[in-house]
Amino acid sequence: PGTPRDIEYRLRWQKNAEARSPDAWVVQTRRGHAYERHPDGAASFHVDFDGPALRNLDPNVAPKVALSIDGNGQLLGSQIYRNDVNGGWRLSMRLRRADNAKPTEIRASLRGKKEKESEIWSFILPPTE
Repeated sequence: PGTPRDIEYRLRWQKNAEARSPDAWVVQTRRGHAYERHPDGAASFHVDFDGPALRNLDPNVAPKVALSIDGNGQLLGSQIYRNDVNGGWRLSMRLRRADNAKPTEIRASLRGKKEKESEIWSFILPPTE
C-alpha cells in the first residue's frame, strides 16, 4: 500500500487486424468552433472520408450525405466537398444543442456510385457544465 507501480497495457479495438468498409471509411474528424465574428455556441465538425468508392466519383459530382442528429441537436448547415489534399471527401457541419446539459448523438455516412455506403461516422457530443 502506498507504493507506486508501473503498469503497461495495450488496448485493441479491432482484434489483431483492422476492420473497415472495403468501399469507403472515415479517415479523420476535427471538432471546434473556428474563428467566428459573432460566436453563437454552435459546434463545428469536419469529417474526412476516403476509399475506392469515393475516389472513383466524378470530382464535380458530390456523394450523397446521410446525416442524422438526435432530438437534442439542430443542424445549422452542412456541405460536402472534395478534399484536394488527400483526394477524399470532407463533410463539414455546424450544429447547436437544445440543452447543453444533455449529450447529442450525431451520425453521418456517404454514398457514392451504385449506392455503396461508407462506414457510419458516429459521435456523441458530451454535455457541458
